[in-house]
Amino acid sequence: MRNVIGALSNGNIVGPGAGAILAHNMGLGKSFTTIAFIHTVLSYFNNVISKVLIIAPQNVTGHWKKEFPKFTITENNRIAEDIRITNFEESGKTLRYNTISNWYKNTREKHIMIMSYDMFKRKAVDFDFHEFLVNPGPDLVIFDEAHKLKNKETQNYKLTVQISTPRKIFLTGTPLQNDPKELYQMINFLHRASVFTINSLNDEFDISISYKLILLIQIIKFCEQVGDKLIVFSQSIDTLDYIENLLQRMSQSWNNRARNCPEGETWKWENGKDYMRIDGTTSGRQEIQEIFEETPQIRLMLMSTVASSLGTNFVSANRVVILDSSWNPVHDIQAIYRTYRINQQKDVFVYRLVTKNTIEEWIYNRQVTKESIARRIVDDEDIENIFSQNELENLY
Repeated sequence: MRNVIGALSNGNIVGPGAGAILAHNMGLGKSFTTIAFIHTVLSYFNNVISKVLIIAPQNVTGHWKKEFPKFTITENNRIAEDIRITNFEESGKTLRYNTISNWYKNTREKHIMIMSYDMFKRKAVDFDFHEFLVNPGPDLVIFDEAHKLKNKETQNYKLTVQISTPRKIFLTGTPLQNDPKELYQMINFLHRASVFTINSLNDEFDISISYKLILLIQIIKFCEQVGDKLIVFSQSIDTLDYIENLLQRMSQSWNNRARNCPEGETWKWENGKDYMRIDGTTSGRQEIQEIFEETPQIRLMLMSTVASSLGTNFVSANRVVILDSSWNPVHDIQAIYRTYRINQQKDVFVYRLVTKNTIEEWIYNRQVTKESIARRIVDDEDIENIFSQNELENLY
């Protein structure tokens, strides 16, 4: 982790340092590695780094203080002859200012401060503590259970990202829990000037989305060729954002394919002119629906499955793409029936994109099972069994 403190040249630190993620699996020694690193830095590079802040969940702040003596020699709360450690959570309310002020202002002392995320949130917005915790703040910050900072909309993220020092270390055994965006948020936190983008991350690693989008683009091109309008449904706002970004990057590359484009005109992919979007934040849906129905140039609608699958009619479109399967099959059925309605003059085509050997396939299989049960009960239909008993058991 030498890049965290800066380049090492002849025993001296050169440069401001940067951030790092220590993502060893649970039980493989993240705490030990961190303690060894802190001890080394404070012992040999204390001319640059003397104030270390460890931010951790409330229930492990005491654990951190107990961990240091396991791996270092202690005397009177010191992990070495001249290194001191303090758990801020143990300070009484009347002593907290003095505790953190002494930690910060005593530049001759090598001092480690341990604090919970909740305490940091309260004190970081306090004018009296802002200088100590945020700007200029400590020389080195350790974030334990750093996956708590995966969402940039949380108060934890918004406050901790303001800490001035670039020397930050994330400790987490699960840097990616649900989707690549979580890892991107952590990298962006540590390297604000990084050219690494969420789109580049998705391009390289999100295989299921990548192949779906390749197929989706082909469907969009085909719809332009035959003159059909298309509606694309997704549960993910991020996916809709990504599609918009992709369309805008493609710009005019498909203009010559649009069957309904008048001779001499140029069609691009501009929001409000060539495509529209409805999600949970959209107001004026009736007006958007009317514009889409009456404007030939607007040939694509992007819609949030749950938020937009009720109360809208789009009979001018006759092709539908379901990008991802909902746990509740009703949401997808409602989405499909936005076009398959009275006054529809064309055959309706529905494309359901499901990535094989992923959770999506299981979700889709459950949809089929649920819909089969509903048809047996409500419509008294005799549905042919397409799953064995063993396969059905594995779905639940």
